[in-house]
Amino acid sequence: MAALRRVSRESAGTALLIDTAARLVADALEWLGPVAVVTPDTTRIDRPSLKVLARACLLAPADSQVTWIWRQSRDGGFNAVTQDNVAADAFGRLAAGSRDDLLATLRTILRVTPVNGAVGTGTAGMPGPVRVSARTVAGACAWLSTQNYDAGLWWAGGLTDPTVDDHRLIALILTNLNLHDQAIDQLQTGHAKARHATLRAHLLYMQALIWSKRKFDLVRSEDCIARAHQALDAALADDPGDVAMERAWLHNGQAMNALLVARFAGRPVAEAFPLSYDHLTRAFAGVTRGHTPDRTYLRFNLLGNMSNLMEIRGEYAVALDLLTKTFDEDLTARIDDGGLSRAAQLCMRAGLMARSGDPASALPLFTTAHQLVAAANRPLSAEILARSLGATQLRLGLVDQARTVFTQGLDQALAQRGAAGARAHGAGLATCHLRQGRPDQALDLVMRLGDEDGLWLVPPDAAHARDLSALAPPSSFSSLPTSLPEIDLEGLHGVSIARVLHGHSDDLGRLAQARCA
Repeated sequence: MAALRRVSRESAGTALLIDTAARLVADALEWLGPVAVVTPDTTRIDRPSLKVLARACLLAPADSQVTWIWRQSRDGGFNAVTQDNVAADAFGRLAAGSRDDLLATLRTILRVTPVNGAVGTGTAGMPGPVRVSARTVAGACAWLSTQNYDAGLWWAGGLTDPTVDDHRLIALILTNLNLHDQAIDQLQTGHAKARHATLRAHLLYMQALIWSKRKFDLVRSEDCIARAHQALDAALADDPGDVAMERAWLHNGQAMNALLVARFAGRPVAEAFPLSYDHLTRAFAGVTRGHTPDRTYLRFNLLGNMSNLMEIRGEYAVALDLLTKTFDEDLTARIDDGGLSRAAQLCMRAGLMARSGDPASALPLFTTAHQLVAAANRPLSAEILARSLGATQLRLGLVDQARTVFTQGLDQALAQRGAAGARAHGAGLATCHLRQGRPDQALDLVMRLGDEDGLWLVPPDAAHARDLSALAPPSSFSSLPTSLPEIDLEGLHGVSIARVLHGHSDDLGRLAQARCA
């Protein structure tokens, strides 16, 4: 449901799979001893596999005897494949451009220079349009969730008569590649072909989300929603869709837009609370009954958004009550995933408690969640959770415990090549040293991370002058992330609308710059 209803990329699951596969590859290569790994042609290896290989290379220890040789064809791989029609050529160019961007990212991260000229006569990957039965929703969503966008674009180029669902799924692939104008064009084409009001409303809603969350044009967004409401007003009795559910989604979008209007204008967001609350309650009233997967997913979405609204208003007790009822422990206890769902639920509650100024209540929840993900052998999640755990302990004055958590977390982040994690744990550990009267150890840590890893916790000039006054310990308390761009290498949109809604100054500043541009 999320793949079809969201324009934001929730890729943590895929990132964890990439990391797990890469660790297996890296460990196997180290076991082999001195060995050379040759990629025949990086322009033709499918996108997820290329990420696995790149991460395996990145995870190699300092004394590794594995040599990596990255070969790239001179003709550009994807660019060399010619198609017979304009649409196919257009999608081929998009696929080639997308692959070029990914390869540029890999070259920067791995600090390698690709060797021109592919070896051998065969190529790994896709020499032409993909021959996969992906006209089904499940097939295309598999590409979306595994970020195999190149495959999706080649499939799109091979379509001779795209259906409405084809246009919708192509639009989502383009959105994930930050090609927003092209995505809107696809949704508009699908809208022109749609026979039923409910599907037209859905396609207009997706356009509205792109206009508001990616192009920051609330006027266009509200126009799409108004047209969608009109379409539902005229829905025929034999419409196979769920009119009430589609209308609820529209109110959900309007609730967000009401808050964004205030944020975009720099006005007090409290002005928008009554309107946003009204839209959310109207949306929920429309889908209170019914147990279809679509309605169930929407109810969870709406309750989560209502909790966010209450938190933005400062009504933390109400927000926590909604969150607890929506994602109750009885529900997660029935999910057989090694406790990961329960850990995620505990993190959401703990983060809200900590942000509300109650770190004492948050600490046992963060501790349990951290134990669950560690027991489930999820090193990435464990390191990320340790940031919140250490920050909570530091806020409570438990410096010895925080120092232990940050020390272990820093080692994990460096081994996992996680810059964000290394910065957070490094800042936390240096802060612990300062609070316990060890300024020399704090400075040594700052200099080591800066000189050896390029991770300066304070400006280099200040560090060399022994000035650590700009050192900022981690202060954010969050749930497990939905995206891990350091792992999946796709990056994220420059402005987080979720953080804009909560009034984070950095994102509000980036929003102002983006709107001016």
